[in-house]
Formats: sequence, structure tokens, C-alpha cells
Amino acid sequence: MKKLYPFFAAWFFVFGNGFGQEACDCQEVFEQVVLKIEENYIAYHLKKENIQQDYEALISQYEKESSKTSNEGCTKLIQSFLRFFEDGHLFVSQFPKLEEEQIAKHKEKLQHIKYDIEKVYAYLLDSKNDLSPVEGLWTDGASKFAIIKNSKKEWTFEYVAIIIEAPEQEKIGELKIGWNEENQLMEGTYFSNKYTPRYTALFAHNEFTLLSIWGGILWGKIDFMDQNSLRNAVPFDPKLPKIQSLNEETVLLSVPSFLLEKKVFDEVLDLNKKLLSSSKNLIVDIRGNSGGNGIYFNLLSYYADKPLQSKIGKALASKDNISYFERFASRGKNNPYAPVVEDMKKNMGKIVKGPRFYTRNVKRTSSRLEKIIILTNDANMSAAETFILHSKRISDKVLTIGQNTNGVVDYNNINMIKISCDPLGIYFGYPMYTYHERIPKDGYNENGIAPDIHSEKKGEDLIQFALEYLKQ
Repeated sequence: MKKLYPFFAAWFFVFGNGFGQEACDCQEVFEQVVLKIEENYIAYHLKKENIQQDYEALISQYEKESSKTSNEGCTKLIQSFLRFFEDGHLFVSQFPKLEEEQIAKHKEKLQHIKYDIEKVYAYLLDSKNDLSPVEGLWTDGASKFAIIKNSKKEWTFEYVAIIIEAPEQEKIGELKIGWNEENQLMEGTYFSNKYTPRYTALFAHNEFTLLSIWGGILWGKIDFMDQNSLRNAVPFDPKLPKIQSLNEETVLLSVPSFLLEKKVFDEVLDLNKKLLSSSKNLIVDIRGNSGGNGIYFNLLSYYADKPLQSKIGKALASKDNISYFERFASRGKNNPYAPVVEDMKKNMGKIVKGPRFYTRNVKRTSSRLEKIIILTNDANMSAAETFILHSKRISDKVLTIGQNTNGVVDYNNINMIKISCDPLGIYFGYPMYTYHERIPKDGYNENGIAPDIHSEKKGEDLIQFALEYLKQ
């Protein structure tokens, strides 16, 4: 079974109203999720004939388990059930709304069971050569965290992420995330800045240098050698792209995430426009990039040779799905979503054509680029995968090197429906339509997108491999 990484944005990320009832019982929540899958999830309908027997057996198993599961463990249980579909665009997330009294209790516990920062520093230094891969110093750009094995009996977690530097000084020493590792999955509890706990899962990429955390959060690992470098390490934004010249002809653009504002991404491109325009070769390193939004079209403009032909997929007509598409159907002339709404209303419960996207002429930015290499690995999914597909369709100059991507691209654009009561705050996220009309037969989810040249080289070695290839 392939690894399934979290996904939280693909072009649109929309919340629906879902059920009006207040279900704070895990079995009821599970039954609601099953109902919403069968009403709305197009992949279920496309695969139903082949999976129905296993699916029904799994429902029977999880119905029994959900009847014995507490509210605290409900999100984890349902997420486990959803892995049956092997689709990273199908998930549940928690956005609980707790009473002030409940939040105060969590706050009191977190502030009472603080970790001694001096002991944390000492542990990291004394155990530097024996730390597990996930342990060490991490940053989200604003704060720094130490991940270590838990030493507090008050917590049942195997690993903890402790705040060691933050804008709010009073939070230093507090637990931010706690989790246990089981069956190669890291799942546990994340505490918001307002002390609200929610389900989380963590996924390490790029040889444990990037940590993707449920909810669209990305941490980057900070190397340290001694006491000085440990204490004085400067936080950096792990989502920000970086550009550097490798030689007179080649520039490297590293894009660890597409989950950032388009204007921020474009600013990096604009600041380096001269370097991008004057180089002969461009290496785009998207390893570890697990998606985000389609913010990359200004980058495509540097090597676009032909229009980006639209592909029309398939969608499932349902009440929730009509409500989703109606949010966008009134925007502008020749709206791609309007005919979807019209078709769905006439064909409830049936599969119809998806959005009618137009052929996109990407305005060319003047450049000397002759060869573009995209470096890939199995963490790439969603928008990172559409970036690959769009790049290949828009230019014959593009070559991919690395590993197969994760395969989360056949079903796109996420709708989120509230499933449970406010205190539990479970939302069901599912994709709205297929990437093209031949899904799932000719899709990418099963094996990922294969690179033109496969290589198991890691880190800087793969960049050097790409440079050697450019010399040929």
C-alpha cells in the first residue's frame, strides 16, 4: 500500500453545511461519513463494481469499532477507514469549538506540564548521534520546536514537539504536538495557539528534513553542530521557494510547497527574473512538495511553447455537489462550472461532465531556457503533480528525473462538509471531479506519475545527477 500524505488545498477549498443534526457520538459520525461517501464521492461510483464486497465488509467492521470509540479517538478511526480508497484527497479533519471552560482546562495542563528547555537542549546535544530521524530542531518560520522522545508520565505520547522559541514567550516549554508511531504512521494530538486539541498526523519528507503536519502545516529541520548553533539557530520559512545559480548556464529553483500565497511565490520569481531569463537550463526541485494551490503559472511562462489544452473530467450529480459548483457558477462569462450545475440538476445521482475549462494561452516571458528538469519523489501529490503534468503539456523542453510521485491527482478540488457537533468539529473532505474523462482507467493514483528518468539518488546527489545529464 502506498503512503498517503495529507492534503488540504487544491485550487478551491470550500466548506459545505452538511448535516444539521448535532452528532457527538462516533458511531453516528461514522455512519454520516459513509452516507456522504455514497452520495457524493465520484471515485466510489466509478469503482463500485470492483470494490463493493470489500467495502461492505469494512463498513461492518468499522461500525462495531466506532460504537466502542470515544469522541477523542473518532477522527483517527474514520481516517483509518478512509485509507481503504487510497486517495489523499479523501479525508476528515477536526476544527473543534470548545467551551471556554474546556479550553481553560487544556491550557492549565499544558502550562503546568512544561518541559525544562535546558534539559531539552542537553538531551539534543548529548544524544546528537543517537537521535531518531524525526528528533531534532524544527521551525515553521516564526517559532522553533524541539522534537524528542517523551519523558513526561502525564502524557501518553511516544514523541513530543516542544516550543523552545516563539513570539509568545509564555508558551516556551509547552507541548505543541504529541504522537505515537504505529504501522509506520505518526498520529496524535496538535494543540492550537488557543489550546484547542485536535487530531493530527505527521509525514516526514526528503530524508526527514521536511515535516508535513495535518492541517497544511510545514516544518523544516534545522541542523546544529554544537551548543551555539543549537541555541542561536535562525528560524526560516520552510515553504518559501529558493533560487540559486549552479553554474553559468544552470539555475536551481527549489519549491518545497505550493501551499503559500501566489503573490509570495510570484515575488520570488520577480526578484530573480534576470537570473531565470538569462539561464540556459532550469532545474525545478519539487521533492517533498505535497501540493497546495495552482500558483505556478507565472513560472510556466518562462518555458511555455504551446497553449495548455483543457481536459474535461467527470462529476457526480448530488445535492452537496450542486451546492459546491453553484458557488462558482455565476462568476464571469463562459463560466466552466455553470454547465455542470445545469447537467447535475437534470441528472441527479448520475455521472455528468465536469467543468468545461478553456484552453489557456500562457503569456510567454522572454527567456533563454532550452532545458527544464523537474526533480520528483514520492511525496509529490496534488498541485505538485498537476505542475508536472501542466509543464509537460505546455513544453517539450521539460524532463522529469527522480521517483514516481505519490498519486493524488485523479480526483480534484476539495469540498468539505461538516459532519459532527461543534465540540467534536469533524469535517469530511472529498474531491469533486476527475482529472480527465478516462479516470480511473488511465489515471495516476495507482502508481503515481513516473519520471522520464528514474533515480533513487537523494539530496544533493540527485541535483548533481541532473547537472551531469545536462552536460550530455
